[in-house]
Amino acid sequence: VRASGPELKAAVIEGLRRSGVDVVDVGNISSDMIYFAVGHYGYDGGIIVSASHNPPEYNGAKAVIKDAAPLMPEAGFDEMKKLAQENNFTDAEHYGSVSEKNIIDDYIEKCLSFVDRNELKPLKIVANLHYGAVNYSFEALKNKVPFKAITIDDHPDGTFPKGAPDPLRPENRLETIALIKKEKPAFGVAWDGDGDRCFFYDENGDFVDGYYIVAILAKYFLQLHPNSAILYDPRCWWATVDTVNKLGGNPIKEKVGHVFFKGSMRKNNAIYGGEMSAHHYFRDFWSCDNGLIPFLIIWQMVSKGHNLSEVAKPFRENYPISGEINFTVKSVDRS
Repeated sequence: VRASGPELKAAVIEGLRRSGVDVVDVGNISSDMIYFAVGHYGYDGGIIVSASHNPPEYNGAKAVIKDAAPLMPEAGFDEMKKLAQENNFTDAEHYGSVSEKNIIDDYIEKCLSFVDRNELKPLKIVANLHYGAVNYSFEALKNKVPFKAITIDDHPDGTFPKGAPDPLRPENRLETIALIKKEKPAFGVAWDGDGDRCFFYDENGDFVDGYYIVAILAKYFLQLHPNSAILYDPRCWWATVDTVNKLGGNPIKEKVGHVFFKGSMRKNNAIYGGEMSAHHYFRDFWSCDNGLIPFLIIWQMVSKGHNLSEVAKPFRENYPISGEINFTVKSVDRS
């Protein structure tokens, strides 16, 4: 959705075509939709122009290879780095083709396969879309399952007029909390700029830390798939490890970062993995992170009569956390 996106996207397409690669343009999408497109349709790789939750002047790209596998140092990344550094490109004899494909309906159906859509009650839900890429899939979802969406920042805008689209920052939660207190919905949800991270608020407007959501989703998947492996990151882990051990699962610690998590998910055949930053990974989504699936699962839980505050209460009480604390130091150049 960023202002620089179309120009960068055109350059990526042109570079691929000149290398002899056929390109399928899947339009404006969230990051998790590029993983879906590569895995579901059997493409050899995928690239999305995105700078995630960073301020509007940033941009970049995320890439995956066949089966939506991550670009690891030993699996493509170092080779790409060397090619870029050498900068010795030659045009292929035949340019690649360009075609267009709308993937949103297929993507929504894949996400809905993680829940029983008949159990999704038409609840009132406050949703902050933060002017980001989730707007495209959110609109499509409303046509698939009925609910009363009370939305904020519900159109794509790459200038991000209210600041960097990152609900992890406490100052970015205030507007959502105020609306929840006013509207009294079943719960609240928010996404970051590229739509691959999902954040939750209970019915009282209290933010449910991503640390607790990881433990909640770990419990959900272990009840469906006993004895499975669950990945967690080392920043906040007590709630997840205790939950997984209690349910007979296998907790596995992994480095922070989607590349490490995706590789480890595949290596350990983990059913689910979560980071406190609100990245959630699913074995049945090509071991990739997804921002819509957690929303559907929590929606299903609340539809069954479980208030999110009640679901989160034992974790909040037994595993208190300070939240992220940052310091400004004078010795930055020596750190």
